[in-house]
Amino acid sequence: MAFETKNSGKPRQVRGTTAYKYRNLYVFGVFAVSGLSWFLFEQLPSTKKLNEQIKNGYWDRSPEENYRLEMIRKNFNPDTKNLKHRKDEVMLKKDDFSPLKI
Repeated sequence: MAFETKNSGKPRQVRGTTAYKYRNLYVFGVFAVSGLSWFLFEQLPSTKKLNEQIKNGYWDRSPEENYRLEMIRKNFNPDTKNLKHRKDEVMLKKDDFSPLKI
């Protein structure tokens, strides 16, 4: 018969077995160890110093860096601006290219 009314055992269930119990214990252990390592990391003096520096603005960009990044975003970098100008001059001086027709 194609349709069975009783449960044929598939999909198999893990609930009620020792694997189910140890799986939950393993996950709890992983969470506990990761939480403990995070707590210990937060208690390190170097981490406290870094958090203090971040709050005081030590890692903020200076106005010069902001200006430089804005110029790069707008493609106004002085080093490349001269190169682009020279390229435009050379391209204007070139004769029009016409391919050979065979």
